[in-house]
Parts: sequence; C-alpha cells; structure tokens
Amino acid sequence: MNELNGNLDKDQKSKFVVNKSHWIFENYISPRALPNEQILGWIKWDPDVQYDKILIKYDPDVVFHRILNVDESVFDQAETQDYDVRFKNSTAVIEKNLIQIPGFLGFRVAYNLKPEDEKELTFLIEFIKNEETIGSVELTTELIRPKLIITERPSQGIVVNELIPSLPSLSFTLKNMGHGEVEKLGPFLDVKSWETKDMKIEVKHTKERDINEDHVFVMTTIRYIPKIIIRGSGMGMISMGFEYYDKMNNKYETELVSVPLNIPKKENLEIPVSSTISNKQTLLLEPRLI
Repeated sequence: MNELNGNLDKDQKSKFVVNKSHWIFENYISPRALPNEQILGWIKWDPDVQYDKILIKYDPDVVFHRILNVDESVFDQAETQDYDVRFKNSTAVIEKNLIQIPGFLGFRVAYNLKPEDEKELTFLIEFIKNEETIGSVELTTELIRPKLIITERPSQGIVVNELIPSLPSLSFTLKNMGHGEVEKLGPFLDVKSWETKDMKIEVKHTKERDINEDHVFVMTTIRYIPKIIIRGSGMGMISMGFEYYDKMNNKYETELVSVPLNIPKKENLEIPVSSTISNKQTLLLEPRLI
C-alpha cells in the first residue's frame, strides 16, 4: 500500500515534510498508512555536521519495529524489548557513536491502535549539540482507516401482517467517510434482549447459487447471503449495525441503528440483508468461486 501511495507528485509530497535545516539533504516518510501497517521514514544529512545525538519524538501510540543504520544497543533505553518497542517519553535518543554509516538514519514503525478518525502522525527529528537543537526535520504521514456510516435504512423495518404477503430484503446504503478500503462487510445485531422464550433473532450466512449470466468463465458461483433469522413473535425495535475490516485485517463497526419489528403471531422468518456503499457501489458480500 505504501508503495502505491509513494507515487505522489512533488507538490503533494511537500505537505508531509518540513525541513528546517539546509544540511539535511533528503527525507522521506510513507505518505499514508493503516493501523498496524508499517511506516518507513528516513533522512540523509551532511556527514561533516557536528552533533552529539539525534532525538526522534513521536506519538505515544506509535511502536518502533526497527531503527535503520543504528547499533542495536539503541533499544537498551526502550521500555519494552519485544517486537513492538516504545521509548521513554515517546523519544528515541540516538547517540552519534551509534550511527553506523555517517549521514543516514531510518526507522520502521507502526501505529497499533484503531483511531476514531483519520489523523496526521508527525515525527520530529532533532540534532542536538551541547544540549541545544542545531537542526531539525518534521516527517508527517497520514493515518487512514475506512469509516462507514449508514446513510439510508428501511423505514418500515420488519413488519408482518395480512397486507404484506412476503417480506422484502432489508436494504441499507452506507458511505465510506475514510480513505481506507472496506473488506468483509457484514451485518450484526444487538439481540441479547430479544433472546426470550417468545422470540429468538440471529444473523446467519447462507449459500445461494448465483445465476447471473455475466459469469461466463466459471462453472459455478456461490454467494454467501446474510440473513436475519427470526423465530417467534413480538414487537419493538432491534439494534443493528455493520462490521467490516481494512486491508490490514483491523476490525471496525458502524454505529447501531434501530429497526422496527412487528410480528404479531409466531413465525419462522428468513430476511435477506443487502447493502451498497454509495460512494463506491460495492456490494455487501463479494461472490466466491468454488
């Protein structure tokens, strides 16, 4: 993903980097990243510049996986010694004698929480001489995620009466407010209060043969359709939302919405749930080949 986003033009890249020192020749950071996705950053500077140490200051929810061109003893100052390394006060201190080849420093990190909203992550790299900052550079990347909201839902809900001989599917429209792609989208119910002696509600995925003639190069296509299964009778509201994932397999959920329910007498119902993402026109469940 970072490789794809690396094809930004010069104007687009400039907003990610603030260079406050003319002797820092080159710098880079991955322009965008999902939670738990690796972020690569590096700088090159004039190796003749005199300094005592380099500080990397960062967001406290960032974990370091590796610091490039630096002796591994730099991790002795870390609060953890496993794969996800955090430094004290969210600052990595790199003494000059730890730099292996003069003039280069890189790092590989990740943000290991799921943010409520997309945001910028800034890494401030400072060169220190006699306890004073003699130069610095800011590397800023954009932390992204998918963020679905339900924009349209069935107003009538699930209603059974003599005037409605057959139940239509529950159709929802969602909109992705984030930049991350949506994977494995499916509905879920808050049904704890409905599992009574009179009614049980659950979500199941059933296999159905896809008879769409557009699939001319496959012998058989099976779709997995989510359905709300209702057994019994009752009326009121059920709480429903959608869960989904991103490319890094981080799981998210939409806010719950209320769906009216009115089943006056005992029934056994299977109600399909369908959905589209309005700004991408992506179907709820992708066909699977078997």
